[in-house]
Amino acid sequence: MDKTIRNWRFIAVVTSVLVAAAVLLLKPLPLLPEQQGLSGAASDDINSLAEAEALTDAQIAAQQAQAEHATLATLGSPDVTAPVTSRPAYVSPVEWLVLKRVAAQDEAPQESLAQLVNKLRFSKQVALWQSYQGARRMALGEQLLRAIPGQVEQRDLARADAHQLQRRVLYEIEPDPVRRQQRLQQQAQRIGVQFEVGEG
Repeated sequence: MDKTIRNWRFIAVVTSVLVAAAVLLLKPLPLLPEQQGLSGAASDDINSLAEAEALTDAQIAAQQAQAEHATLATLGSPDVTAPVTSRPAYVSPVEWLVLKRVAAQDEAPQESLAQLVNKLRFSKQVALWQSYQGARRMALGEQLLRAIPGQVEQRDLARADAHQLQRRVLYEIEPDPVRRQQRLQQQAQRIGVQFEVGEG
C-alpha cells in the first residue's frame, strides 16, 4: 500500500478514535451564547455530554455513516466561514458537540470552529477518496485538489504532505503525462512549493 495512503488512513482512524474518546473525556464546558440552540435542524442533534453518553455504539455508527454520506454532497462547495451557527450535515451530532466544545476554549472560538469543521470535512473527503473507485473517486480527487491550499493556509496540513497528496491524486486522475506535469506545477505553486516540470 502506498505510504501516503497509509498515512491518511491512519489519520482517519485517529480522528474517529478521538471523537469517541472525547465523548467520555471532555469536561463540560459552556457553549458560546451564539451556539446555544443553534446546533442545526436535524432531530438527532445532541447538546450535552449526557445525551452523547446515552447513545449506543450502533447509533453513533449510524450517525457517522450519515455524515460520511453527506460529505459526498459537498463536492464543489467551498469551505465554511465563521460564524458556523448550525451543524453541517457532514458533521455528525457527536462530532458537532466535540468541535463546539473544543472551539469554545480558543481565543477566537468562531474562527476556530470554522477551521475545525473544514479540517474534519477534508479528512472525510480523503477517507472517501481512498474508498471509492471510478467517477466518484475522480470527483473526490478534484475536490481534494481544490481544498488542499486552504488546509495548508490553516496550518492543518504540512506543505510536504500536501504536495505528496497532490501528486498521488494527479497520478490517478490525469492520464496524460504532459498535462499531469503541468497540473503538478500549478498545484505546487498554489501551496508555495517549488516544482520543476519533469520532476517525479
